[in-house]
Amino acid sequence: MYKLLALDIDGTFLKSNGEVCESTIISIKKAIKLGTIVTFLTGRTLDGVTRFIEMLDLDTPVIIYNGAMIIETKTNANIFAKNLSTNDARQIIELGSSFETTMLLWSNKQLYVNVNNHYITQDKEIHGIEPIVINNYDTIINNGLSKIVWMDEPQKIERMKTKIENTINKTISYCTSAANYLEFFDKDVSKAHALAKVAEMYNFKKEEIIAIGDGENDMSMIEYAGLGIAMGNSSDVVKEVANFVTTSNDNKGIAKALEKFLFLNTVS
Repeated sequence: MYKLLALDIDGTFLKSNGEVCESTIISIKKAIKLGTIVTFLTGRTLDGVTRFIEMLDLDTPVIIYNGAMIIETKTNANIFAKNLSTNDARQIIELGSSFETTMLLWSNKQLYVNVNNHYITQDKEIHGIEPIVINNYDTIINNGLSKIVWMDEPQKIERMKTKIENTINKTISYCTSAANYLEFFDKDVSKAHALAKVAEMYNFKKEEIIAIGDGENDMSMIEYAGLGIAMGNSSDVVKEVANFVTTSNDNKGIAKALEKFLFLNTVS
């Protein structure tokens, strides 16, 4: 029996228009009523996930910053946090500056950016987070950075990703969470590692976990879980590591997966 349900947000819990499908809410609440523990695993900040926590009335830990932080939902206290080292943070910022790319930097649950442009406007529309523009990075580097994101055109993201492959510190992990986002965090950070910590809190085995996601940053948790599910809108590389591929986020993907593996009914 599956006891823990781990859900990515963007491209999974949310539809392409940023809204939540009613069948998704109904199926998750049904799972909770049956005793399933539900948690979010997301690259978002706490502010970017709060309304979904409230929507489902969750009182379980949630994983943010792609696994760099685990938060207690009722108190907002940190259960776990892993920042980039100062050297790694500085290298990512210097490389990003050399590429003249837009950078989003999270320190102590606050979002900082290097410029205020159309990419930042786009990110605010998606995540609802008001950033602080910063030119001197020393303070936030010394205070600790949970993650750094480069935001740019998809073609430029791929070019930058290729160029840094042989120069970036080996203690840094990075991946695309969406075509125009390249995210950086400590090499020991992943959704799988964070999910394992939450499972340990409840004394659950990985065979008792369902993980559902769509992006490259979801691959570790999809591979880790006893049942790893890729959304129909996932790329082929994500689908290849999954045990099952459900329909897309715009076509009741979560609800159909839960009906198949938890409820044994059919979503119309």
